[in-house]
Amino acid sequence: MTTKEISIAFRTDKFDYRSELPEHYNAGNRFYGEDVAAYLCEHLTQHGVQAAFGDEDWGWWVDGPLSSSGRFEIAVYKLYPEDSTGEQHSAEWGLIVSASQKYRFLKLLPVYRAVPVPSTLTSILDSALQALGCQPYPWMQ
Repeated sequence: MTTKEISIAFRTDKFDYRSELPEHYNAGNRFYGEDVAAYLCEHLTQHGVQAAFGDEDWGWWVDGPLSSSGRFEIAVYKLYPEDSTGEQHSAEWGLIVSASQKYRFLKLLPVYRAVPVPSTLTSILDSALQALGCQPYPWMQ
């Protein structure tokens, strides 16, 4: 993780973290968080930020363009998963937010480099979480 990434944690029972997930989710890993990703995507779009969401083998993500040559990504994690009995005891979620900008390496190859996450994006995420009645707090530092 680069120092330009932001990690946010929050607690809410408004998203599913207990139901039986279909086997096909997340390459068979069955991670929770699709409804979190969909909510964030919808909130970002309502605030003028183009966003999409999908699953990966590690969980759910939201991403979109920041500018003509920049992008943002939000990794969605269900924190503190089930105990040894398989019971989910925590409605705690984590987000890792990052941004990148495209540039030309040696004036030829297009590559992305990490840049600070724009405050407008973090403000929209804060408002999305506060709309749920959540108080976001730092997750990893």
